[in-house]
Amino acid sequence: MPISLRYAADSKGVVLTASGRTTGAEFLSITNELLDSAERTQHVRFALVDLSEVYEFDISADEVRQVAALVKKSIEFNFHAVIVAIVATQRVVLGLARMWELLVDWVGWRIRVCSSLSEAEDWIRDEMARQDR
Repeated sequence: MPISLRYAADSKGVVLTASGRTTGAEFLSITNELLDSAERTQHVRFALVDLSEVYEFDISADEVRQVAALVKKSIEFNFHAVIVAIVATQRVVLGLARMWELLVDWVGWRIRVCSSLSEAEDWIRDEMARQDR
């Protein structure tokens, strides 16, 4: 399956991984799956979206907007200052990640588009430590 979702061991984070050819329908489906588990996600402090292995992202601008609209639904049950790191290495994926970032800017989440998984993990760790101070 080119897209998967798992929770970090401490349930404070969620990791979404996509690879190969990924579609907007798959991305909307996995986002809805995440939102449908409100009890489990209400304490989530970070999300790591690893798109580094995506070689084709077949998602329209409208589907990116739909995913962004789902963020509004998520803040109804999770008021934390969520930290979101998106790993994007392909130009198209990078552009779509930046588009999503701009569409959800009003939420107040800390969002960063990274060029490697290690950069994303380091940034999440640093941001969580900063929030814990």
